[in-house]
Amino acid sequence: MAAIEDIKKMEALSLKNSLEMLFYKSGETALRLKLFHSEHTIALSDILPTLENMGLRIIGERPHEIIFKNGNIVWINDFDMLHVKNKEIDVESIKNNFQDAFTNIWFRQAEDDGFNRLVLAAQLTWHEIAVLRAYTKYLRQTGFTFSQAYIEQAVINNADIAKNLVALFKLYFSPEQANSVEANAADLIATIEKSLDAVSSLDE
Repeated sequence: MAAIEDIKKMEALSLKNSLEMLFYKSGETALRLKLFHSEHTIALSDILPTLENMGLRIIGERPHEIIFKNGNIVWINDFDMLHVKNKEIDVESIKNNFQDAFTNIWFRQAEDDGFNRLVLAAQLTWHEIAVLRAYTKYLRQTGFTFSQAYIEQAVINNADIAKNLVALFKLYFSPEQANSVEANAADLIATIEKSLDAVSSLDE
């Protein structure tokens, strides 16, 4: 079964689609990521910072070179990983979001920083994370004293609040929500304020 999935990913590679991947669970807490890439392998030093920024720790890596009869080469980089907080991840519900985020980060369509831990910690998309990142950069321009790294950590430590803040942003600015903003926003703001009262660190 695994071989069939690998073959499908290799067949999907092309000049316009140079990267395919499989993100799945291996055991209770271990995670696996297979990257499929044409012609050359992906250096561990290139991918390590990106996966660490997404809240993952690499514990093993196996590169495989596949040479076809026509001379074409596909590399499979197979990574064993753990979530940095040993959090149990529901991979089935998050894998498409994770793979989409990773692809956009890899091809530099999204920034590669600690906010990307919210993909797994809060199940946010890379677009939604960009909203929090933009607010952070705005605050920094206004003279806000905390560094981006500190804000990233504060947001990760309170991932549920971050998720609700994004939901509130979408509620206010999504045209689809125009008719239900007031009632839904009031409930969401109350939830956020209650959660903020429970935050133990005054700075956070």
